[in-house]
Amino acid sequence: MSFTHKITSRWSSGGSQLEAAKDYTEEGEARVSVAFEANADNLEVAFELDVSQAKAIYMKATQGVTVFTNDVSGGAPAHTIPLVANVPFVETEDNYHTDIIIGTTNITKLHLTQTAATAGQFDLRVVYDATV
Repeated sequence: MSFTHKITSRWSSGGSQLEAAKDYTEEGEARVSVAFEANADNLEVAFELDVSQAKAIYMKATQGVTVFTNDVSGGAPAHTIPLVANVPFVETEDNYHTDIIIGTTNITKLHLTQTAATAGQFDLRVVYDATV
């Protein structure tokens, strides 16, 4: 069975609009959805990923939260990703910027930290090559 994730970007101003979309299809899919409390501090989330197999990663939170991979915020995390509320983090195997996650250090777990007084929701979606 294969999974397809569509990554879409859209721009608009007045009556003008631009849109682009690309499908990423592979045999593996990971989905993580976690509710976090206000002032969550290093909330551990079970998640593992061989980043060399990832084709598309999408993360979003309803409140600002920092995602640390493999270790807590005071330790030595492999990746530190500050998510702004409702602004998704998107990384694909063919993006224009230097990879933050794909092709770097494998992920063994996640930690979420946020300092706001409002609880929120964290969502992560990954499509990856499961045949390796």
